[in-house]
Amino acid sequence: MSAQARVLDQPTRPVCQGKDAGAWPLVHAAGGEDVEGGQYWGSGGWQELTGAPALSHARAHARNPSWPPSCGAQSEELTGVTAHRRTAP
Repeated sequence: MSAQARVLDQPTRPVCQGKDAGAWPLVHAAGGEDVEGGQYWGSGGWQELTGAPALSHARAHARNPSWPPSCGAQSEELTGVTAHRRTAP
């Protein structure tokens, strides 16, 4: 990292985290033993910007039941990749 990048990085350190730490809540949500379907996981620190994975409260737009199917369909259309669908056990 250049000296200029290190100087510019300093002001954000208290409220930001690196890519590895930022991915930790997503990885935990995908495979953590204590995770249940329908839960929303994020960072457990200040303003959910940093910290270890923690159960969080999803905002209303994230809980909209019509959004996931339309988002999935659009993603399939744009990428040409069909997602595997799980059926209820």
